[in-house]
Amino acid sequence: MFDGKVALNLAGFYQKFKNYISYFPTFYTASGRDGVIDTAISPLPFTGDAASKGAEVQLSVRPSENLDLSINASYADAHYDNAEIPCNTFDANGNPTVPLGQQISTCNSTDRLAQIPKFNLSANGEVRMPVGSVTPFLRGLVTYRPGFNSVRDNYTYRDYVKLDLFLGLRGENARWEVNVFAKNLLNQTRALSVGDSLFQQATSELDFTFAPTGAGGIPFNSGYRTASITPPREFGITSIFRW
Repeated sequence: MFDGKVALNLAGFYQKFKNYISYFPTFYTASGRDGVIDTAISPLPFTGDAASKGAEVQLSVRPSENLDLSINASYADAHYDNAEIPCNTFDANGNPTVPLGQQISTCNSTDRLAQIPKFNLSANGEVRMPVGSVTPFLRGLVTYRPGFNSVRDNYTYRDYVKLDLFLGLRGENARWEVNVFAKNLLNQTRALSVGDSLFQQATSELDFTFAPTGAGGIPFNSGYRTASITPPREFGITSIFRW
């Protein structure tokens, strides 16, 4: 559009899945069907009906030869369709529970398939200022991840804005480039994924000489949940040469 200065792409989708295959790495089990939780945490694949719908839009604009701008946005609602799936359940003290007569807890779920927000937005741009045979430039990238509540993780994730800036110099025909960068310039610290329960470490039973007996001991409850955190603010320099 507009003599190639504007490009717009739109896409939409709707899908339904029968027995959608999922995998969860940390299920609490009671192999004896007696409500006593096993010391080992088991990973399990499982299936459940699911549905997914959404849309994507990409807009690219080049108002001049030395300025590029683009925006990408997507919405995807991928969730279980009232499926009965394995799940972890806990008592008031945060200890895992499994009903008597069962080896694992189950729940009817309409929760999201992946523990990520439904909406995502990113934008980037670059401005160039040619001077003779070299081209100074400034490039920026911003991504926005909205906050959301995860039923599976039992955690409310905060929104997150990540801003990266690059200031550099590019040679003729882009054969070489040097730039300094700042990533996560706003220095926001956010949890990207959180374990759904308190972390427990398996232990071994010891005899009176403190030698292992070979029997399993009482699991050590750390009192903390595991989490993956965003990297801190980072500064650096990058050089590129193309032969």
